[in-house]
Amino acid sequence: MKQLFGFIIVVSCICAQPQDSSYYYVGWDKPGKSVFVPLDSISGSNFTQVTISDGKPVLIKHFDADNVLQNHLENEYDTYGNHYSQRLFDNTGQLREESIFKNDASEMALFRTVFGSTFSPANSNFMIRREYNDFGRESGYFIMGVRGQHICSRTTTYRDDRRKDREILRDDLKGIILTERRYKYIDEENRTVLEEFNAEGKMVQRVVLFDHHDIIQE
Repeated sequence: MKQLFGFIIVVSCICAQPQDSSYYYVGWDKPGKSVFVPLDSISGSNFTQVTISDGKPVLIKHFDADNVLQNHLENEYDTYGNHYSQRLFDNTGQLREESIFKNDASEMALFRTVFGSTFSPANSNFMIRREYNDFGRESGYFIMGVRGQHICSRTTTYRDDRRKDREILRDDLKGIILTERRYKYIDEENRTVLEEFNAEGKMVQRVVLFDHHDIIQE
């Protein structure tokens, strides 16, 4: 979320630019302290390269004092210019985090699992954030309020062979675990056993699948 605050503070200074251009800043991630500087004047300090398109920052690259790329952010906007999404990539280009600021009907499933089948939030009162592990699998899924508080979340851990081990769904407002899923792989029989437990730790269902690749790739 820190990068988002830098975007909010500085965008008013650059929105007047009429064409796609790149600019350099020191202190981009420090609210109220971001300073526009010419590239040739940067020496021995961290800096940020910001690419502007239609007055909005679409690509934000963070460099260290040795001019080595540390990570970069990609922003996407809808046809009305509203901020739709932001994706954070590490220095190898691996996606690490993704935030979605515009509601999508597909996101309602987790909400309704937590708050009931008839729950319907207002159009702009939450955002979605995803975290990814070193091999590109989703490790965290968070529904967050407009002030940054977690509403509910799903975290996933993996085995050494990169297959799912456990998923935990939480109601973060109440601080309770709602469901827990555990995966067992019986490779010699090409079987996957999925066990689901409720908030009290009681098993509520047990499913046996005979093609574990369906779960690996989901």
